[in-house]
Amino acid sequence: MPKWTSAGTVKAAQNQSIKVLTSGTTTLTSENLTEVKNLVNKAVEILDVCDRVTANYDKLPKQVNEVARNFFVLDDDLTQDQLLEIRAVLTLTRNGLANPNGLNLKFGNFPPRSTGSTAGYVNVHSGKKAAVQSVVKRNWTRISRPTGTVYKGDIHINANKLGDFGAEATLIHEATHKFADTKDFDERGYTYSNSPKQFRDEGLTTEEAFQNAESYAQFFVHVWLNTEL
Repeated sequence: MPKWTSAGTVKAAQNQSIKVLTSGTTTLTSENLTEVKNLVNKAVEILDVCDRVTANYDKLPKQVNEVARNFFVLDDDLTQDQLLEIRAVLTLTRNGLANPNGLNLKFGNFPPRSTGSTAGYVNVHSGKKAAVQSVVKRNWTRISRPTGTVYKGDIHINANKLGDFGAEATLIHEATHKFADTKDFDERGYTYSNSPKQFRDEGLTTEEAFQNAESYAQFFVHVWLNTEL
């Protein structure tokens, strides 16, 4: 287990305290801490815009359905139930990132996977030991599943993503894991960093897409990109 040390605390736009931690030889400058604050602010802004744009099913903009067809593998426009499912994940993710009780973000240089670098992750804890630890680790998120209760740990982000194009999508991706219990579906569910509208491999189903962290992250970012602020 890596040892995490505090790199500082920053205040984001929603007045939430973001505790920034690093591991190993990773160091963050004061400029990096400002980038962390800006990253959280931008992610919350993206989600707020999506909340506004998707609030009324009958007035859903055309581009929202176009983006949804791509990332949720749809043959037609969103149904009202599908939009409600998206908005449920949106609300949990937005409220988690803007939590007035604060948020821990951990930055490190993570070992690469066989398919490329690790952009981020969230650990999942379960069992009696995890339940006891969750009392102390108040930033863990309690998730009730049909198979039992699990606890989602802190959001980890590769330090190399700071200031990088797509950093907001990475943070939102991991935040949907932590706060909305989304999943990953290997290469079928990931997009290319230089071509985020394209999944790396074929075969993701619509049912899987509505559980897929990357589908939500890219949907939110692309709706924001296609919205006149």
